[in-house]
Amino acid sequence: MTKGFSEEDMIKIKKYLQVACEESWRVRGYKQTNIPLLTKTVDISSGAFYLVYKRKEDLFIDVLESVQNKLLDKWSHFLDESDGKIEGFKKGLQWLFKEYKTYPALYDLNSSEYDLFLAKLPEEQVKEL
Repeated sequence: MTKGFSEEDMIKIKKYLQVACEESWRVRGYKQTNIPLLTKTVDISSGAFYLVYKRKEDLFIDVLESVQNKLLDKWSHFLDESDGKIEGFKKGLQWLFKEYKTYPALYDLNSSEYDLFLAKLPEEQVKEL
């Protein structure tokens, strides 16, 4: 393991970076969520960032996958917790529209920023997303 960081430290740093990235992406968008901002937020050096992630896009892929999983979990929760599936579907849809409207920078897959993000990824990774 790298001098100064245990495996446990690296896992924590990775999680902190993911949380900071998601919060920034929601508010600032992809372009303005940069490595200096994230490392300052998490209080690590840029060198420590590159010990955890090879590039910014790798972090964004992890965050995007996490966000997708959270959306699916929340949607499933609405379906499971409602008396009727249609009622749960309506509640889930209302929540989803509110979420998309509140954080368009994170969810607008047709934006130029999202295109910029995808352009930096290998074709195989784009297909997986």
